Amino acid sequence: MRKRKKKHEEKAAPEEASADAPGLWTPGDELPPEAEAAAGLVEGEAAEAEGEAAPEEEKEPLSEVETLKDRLARAHAETANAAKRASRERERARLLAQRDVVAALLPGLDSLALALNHADDDAPTGGGEATLRDGVRLAYDDLVKALAAAGLRPIVAAPGGGFDPTLHEAVTSIETADAPAGSIIEVLRPGYLFHEFVIRAAQVVVARAPTPPPAAEPAPESEAPPEAPPEGE
Repeated sequence: MRKRKKKHEEKAAPEEASADAPGLWTPGDELPPEAEAAAGLVEGEAAEAEGEAAPEEEKEPLSEVETLKDRLARAHAETANAAKRASRERERARLLAQRDVVAALLPGLDSLALALNHADDDAPTGGGEATLRDGVRLAYDDLVKALAAAGLRPIVAAPGGGFDPTLHEAVTSIETADAPAGSIIEVLRPGYLFHEFVIRAAQVVVARAPTPPPAAEPAPESEAPPEAPPEGE
């Protein structure tokens, strides 16, 4: 029994010595200087990594705010543009409705103007014809003023002026050498503009260059008379 105890004690002794051997670390012991330096280096790198990641995390909310601001600005611009388009469309619809009404009044305006042109300006003052003429002129002037206030303007068309196909309607053309080709000779019916719309084109007669006479054909050469046969034959 004693020999076995001695052998067991001898086996346990190297284990205790190995636990106390230098260079091995067990929990509760202080770290060697090299280990402490390595641990400090690892902690410093981790802190630096956290410091670098923090600004990126702060930038992400800022980029989201900028994106939202940009979307809000675009939405405001689109809303303003839509409001402007709607306003222009409403104004155009209003002008088109007024244009139809003004166009329906133009025949009456023409009739009053025609009546004034055929009125007897030499009628005695105070007579019935003079009173009627004055009444027609007053109605004509009032109608012209009302239509002008609404946006009606006469189209410029006068003899000698140039022909504009966007404003004038050529009813016919006359060959003449007294006026340049393409110029207006006579105005048959006045035209009008309503704001930017041509409500009625002016009807005119346009000059046309005279057709040159055909070239004279050259006279045929006269044939020589046949020679007389010699005498004695």
